Amino acid sequence: MSENYRQEDPSSLTFLQYIQRAARLPVRDLAGRVMCLGKSSLRNFVMLPRALHIAKTLGKRPHLVILPGRIGDIVAADPALDLIRKENDFTIWLCQESYANLLKFHPDIDLVLPVSSLTEALILRRLAPNQKWSNLAIDGWLCNKFGIKCRNPNAQGVDFTNYYSHGTLSDVFSLIAAGRIASRYPRVYLGDDFDIDAWLAAVFKSSSRPLIVVHLSSDEHARTWSEKEAVHLRNWLSERERFNVIELGKSPLMPIGTYIVRAGTELPLTAQMEIIRHAVLFIGVDSGFAHVANALAIPSVLLLGRYRNFDSYLPVRLRKTDIVVRSAAQAFTIEARQVIDVLESYESAHFDMG
Repeated sequence: MSENYRQEDPSSLTFLQYIQRAARLPVRDLAGRVMCLGKSSLRNFVMLPRALHIAKTLGKRPHLVILPGRIGDIVAADPALDLIRKENDFTIWLCQESYANLLKFHPDIDLVLPVSSLTEALILRRLAPNQKWSNLAIDGWLCNKFGIKCRNPNAQGVDFTNYYSHGTLSDVFSLIAAGRIASRYPRVYLGDDFDIDAWLAAVFKSSSRPLIVVHLSSDEHARTWSEKEAVHLRNWLSERERFNVIELGKSPLMPIGTYIVRAGTELPLTAQMEIIRHAVLFIGVDSGFAHVANALAIPSVLLLGRYRNFDSYLPVRLRKTDIVVRSAAQAFTIEARQVIDVLESYESAHFDMG
């Protein structure tokens, strides 16, 4: 993908900009979105009453949580459950189907209800207004399918224009949910259906080498690293010949090699998260995978720059083993030498790069 153009996150657009953009989409694409909404809504018109009935038969109170996606949002919102979930709640999380497996094994979520979009979740809420609802979406968010703006005002005044002024993404969702910040780090819960050892043995000549996972691209140009600088980092890692390196993401930037591979999108999301869990280090931009690494307590080097109207924001709560490489401009301007200097000087007590 060209360094001069990357698809911007639809949620960063105004409604008018979204409509203008949608008008340029092929008719087949627009029709597909509408059909997907219709099909999913019809299914959930049946599933939602069934879910409410299940809760009732168990003697529990239904508690419906709205946060359809993305990866980083869902992971970051995990601590907010501590503040809003009561002991007798039957928690139903409305989540886009592609992210449903993120919540499949969560001990505090009783049911994941797949939805096509934020728009569908808001429609379903109108069908059951008397239930307990927790809408975690940031006030002013636009649905990435239909451009509908989510109105979710809160006492803290958190909205789309200022949310990172209130702290990390976990802090933001906690404030929206309960007006206060949860004290713990996010957690992710993975199954055991992916044989990571067998997969590593199949893709690397020596699977016993320490594993570094990188994720350097984003749908938003402001959060994506330079392909040129990514190649420099790749060459430095390759020359050391002591690490296995896996690049995650739909738009990888690093060339492959003997000890450097791409996980690709053919692996299920939970399998890619399992790869992160086996890493000794994560290097990446602000992304869902960075949130996963943080939740799994994987030492991380985060590449951050200016984002929207936030000059110096922090997406995750840092641990002692985390380091931020920051640019006053966009993350794209960070040089590979800055990252390499950090890796070379990383304290052995945190991670032995020797």
